[in-house]
Amino acid sequence: MKARELGFDVKRADSGVKDVLEELKRLEFEGYEFEAADASVEIAAGPLAQATQGAFEFEGFRVIIERRGPESSLVAEATVKVKVNGKSMHTVAECVGPV
Repeated sequence: MKARELGFDVKRADSGVKDVLEELKRLEFEGYEFEAADASVEIAAGPLAQATQGAFEFEGFRVIIERRGPESSLVAEATVKVKVNGKSMHTVAECVGPV
């Protein structure tokens, strides 16, 4: 259902659907969550459609973990840089937990 919602024309019997579902199940078992992560599901489903091949080019990432004071929790900050349609883009997120 999610694949159709994201614009993929798939049927249960299509080759590749089982592989994508197994990969998503494996990642969820490792702790990943996809309920509110449509872009992550779309990337994982990429093998189901040629259109997603080459959607972006990975350039690099950086993760910093720090404590901002003696009584504070650890904070993780992640920066990801990708090239989309030839244009370099980057985004940063921080959280006390997975980023």
